Amino acid sequence: MHLFRRKVGFTFGLLALLLAGLFLASFNSAAAATTITEPLSSQNGPQYFPRTDGKTVVWTDARNGDAYQSKIYALNLSDHKEFQVADNSLAQQMPDIDAGVVVWEQGPACKGGNYGPIGPYTSEAVGCHRDIHGKNLATDQEFVIADSHSQTDETDPAISGNWVVWVSRDQSGGFSLKGRDISTMAPAVILTPIKNEPYRRPAIYGKQVIWSELTNHIYLDADWQLKTLQIGPNVVSQLDSGHGNNFILSFDIQGDLVVYASLSNDSWILKIANLRTGERRVIAGQKDTPAYPFDPTTDGRYVVFEDLQHFYAHVETINLRVYDTQTGSLFALQDDVGTHAYPFFRNGFVVWNNILGNSFEIYGAPLASFLPTVRQPQTPSSADRYYFLETGHNLANGFKNYWDKNGGLAVFGYPQTEEFDERNPDTGKVYTVQYFERQRYEYHPENAGTPYETLLGRLGFADAQRRKLLNTPAFQPVAANNSAGCQYFPETKHAACGNFLAYWRSHGLDLDEPGNSYRESLALFGYPLSEAYTDPQTGFLTQYFERARFEYHPENKGTPYEVLLGLLGDRELQNRGWVAGTQVAQ
Repeated sequence: MHLFRRKVGFTFGLLALLLAGLFLASFNSAAAATTITEPLSSQNGPQYFPRTDGKTVVWTDARNGDAYQSKIYALNLSDHKEFQVADNSLAQQMPDIDAGVVVWEQGPACKGGNYGPIGPYTSEAVGCHRDIHGKNLATDQEFVIADSHSQTDETDPAISGNWVVWVSRDQSGGFSLKGRDISTMAPAVILTPIKNEPYRRPAIYGKQVIWSELTNHIYLDADWQLKTLQIGPNVVSQLDSGHGNNFILSFDIQGDLVVYASLSNDSWILKIANLRTGERRVIAGQKDTPAYPFDPTTDGRYVVFEDLQHFYAHVETINLRVYDTQTGSLFALQDDVGTHAYPFFRNGFVVWNNILGNSFEIYGAPLASFLPTVRQPQTPSSADRYYFLETGHNLANGFKNYWDKNGGLAVFGYPQTEEFDERNPDTGKVYTVQYFERQRYEYHPENAGTPYETLLGRLGFADAQRRKLLNTPAFQPVAANNSAGCQYFPETKHAACGNFLAYWRSHGLDLDEPGNSYRESLALFGYPLSEAYTDPQTGFLTQYFERARFEYHPENKGTPYEVLLGLLGDRELQNRGWVAGTQVAQ
């Protein structure tokens, strides 16, 4: 049995049954994490496997009711006008798009056996001799990329820039990875023979291609190998290998970043591999990052993936999640999108399937519309929740109590995000966090019932490190200072004096100690990291502490606002590209 087109055991044969009115599964949908938009297409009928280049969305469409005569449709994101890419009597499917050029496979309807765009290719299927076609949407020119001449089966095209790659199967059942430069239309070339069973569509960025091969497989249980080559040298190297069952392997590439996910013996792992640096690491699926990840797609920084936790908890729907490889942040994109989503992410835009029963619809939105900084709809405030109209964010439960008890607006500022998960750069562990103008809250369940259930981020240190200040003169250790009005901290070999020391002593976390104790002030601000100095960026007298930056404002002399805390939470979010008016950082 050939498995090179199988995914989750869902085949074109099943799709045909769905079109006849049968249901894939029953659902018990939960409330969505974010407001889902309307489908991109207003037409009825199954639409699946969406792809985008950030300007146009393309998909396989069976709105005519015949699963074996599907067509390629597209939608322009600038005006949301929908159109058919090509019109002929052959079945068209598995499109991809880059820079306004669409590629797809087409051929006579392949009936019999267990054939389908996401099912296996078996020898029982009849008439499966497909070609690869392309179309330049700007010129409306359609062209043939690979012609089977009824001798081969050319399938699963992927495009990046001038290069299209695909899988070819000859009459003897052997496979190869082929490619063609469509800018010159030089003849197609065999990039490499594929020694084992190919699995899923290859992925390409520039001239870097990745694909997977299976060995020792029985149905959806197999050993897998993830391989790569650069077009030109065509030297094959193996990125990784493993064993998968049911959800064997899924992958994508953009820039230097390869992302891939697999399931083996109920152990779900989502990994990244950096082709330039050689870095390999797990980003989701571990105990401290609970998720059942599959079908990852990336733009080179953010990874969008299916999380099958609900599916395996018998809710029978999946969630879409986003992981930020730069910050270790994990946040919701959409909950309960059905049994399959097939997300695809390019140039800031995410598309996915919403498959519920016999409804197959295409959805999409800019990734920026799902960032934790996006304003939320107004909700009534209550005893356990505030809604801040000023920033459009909620503050609830334990974080709300902590905010109320330890200084509120003056110390922390307004919330600038909703709650989400993030890996702490100091401990490497994942916590629920929320950002405020001046701070980051972290929920530590291991400290439940203690004053340390919520801890503050070391944003003072992070800001100084990001600004490359740690090696500047003000941050170098100084000798003990016994001057009046100063306190020396031997732990960091720095002193706080005058107004800054008075502010440090007059504020602190509530640890149920009389007044503002040294321990309470330390818990709020941490130790000083620098001496006081004039910051050339702001012109203010400034001193850095582990969790804060103090600024002296002479214009406020004689008021409680002589010393103000730097907006380090805002600075962190701006640096990420998460603030409205800034681009999502790449």
